[in-house]
Amino acid sequence: MAKIKLAWNRIVLGFTVLGLAVCLIVYISSANRGDPVCKGIEIKIRNLEEVKLIAPGNLERMIEQSRIAGKGKPLNDDVVKKVLKLVSSKGSVKNVLAYQTGDSILHVELEQRIPVVRILTSAGSCYLDGEGIAFPSVAGYACDTPLVTGKIRLPAEGKRLTDSVFARNLLEFAEFVSNSPFWNAQIQQIDVDENRNVEFAVCSDSHLIRFGQLNGYKRKLDNLLTFYRKVNPYYRERDNSPYRILDLRFNRQIVAIKGNND
Repeated sequence: MAKIKLAWNRIVLGFTVLGLAVCLIVYISSANRGDPVCKGIEIKIRNLEEVKLIAPGNLERMIEQSRIAGKGKPLNDDVVKKVLKLVSSKGSVKNVLAYQTGDSILHVELEQRIPVVRILTSAGSCYLDGEGIAFPSVAGYACDTPLVTGKIRLPAEGKRLTDSVFARNLLEFAEFVSNSPFWNAQIQQIDVDENRNVEFAVCSDSHLIRFGQLNGYKRKLDNLLTFYRKVNPYYRERDNSPYRILDLRFNRQIVAIKGNND
């Protein structure tokens, strides 16, 4: 009788262990179904052909090194939100979309900011886009934009240039220069003084352009172009001594300065 009772106890214990094992398997399977494991990250940069400030591989590594997401890690809505916040924190990112698909792939699609001008100061350098938002330059990659130096405060990443009126004029001027084959070839560096007056040298000659304030820049550039096309050839035929400075700060006139006196 004792042997029968012992055998029965063993059978009950066996079923109990088996039941616990089944429950554990069901629990793990249920947990995995509710929180899938990431099978990979796919990066899409919409305007990569236009500007190459962000490399897809570098962005993927940044996400994985953050330990927020990556292959083999849990993937859920909270993870997607954290990835979205992480990528959005990069100043060179203008718009970003992050989402997961049914095949457990994390997708990140973004649009880069387009540089309009580069600012270089003793504190460092950055680009500004058409909205005046600052974002960092990238080692080994240079955008064909006008360079601004001088007395100008370097904005923090993701922030706008503080002087809004000057910033608007500067961005409009830089875009105009970049879109003009002639002026884009002539004007490479714009220097700003403490009063927001600008000057620059032209590539085709050795003289300096004192441009003054940037408001009314189209009229000033038109006057300068007329000088180059009509006055300059006439002047060159009769006087071989070069002028050192062309001053455009005066209303509707250009003052040519020769020698060492300003």
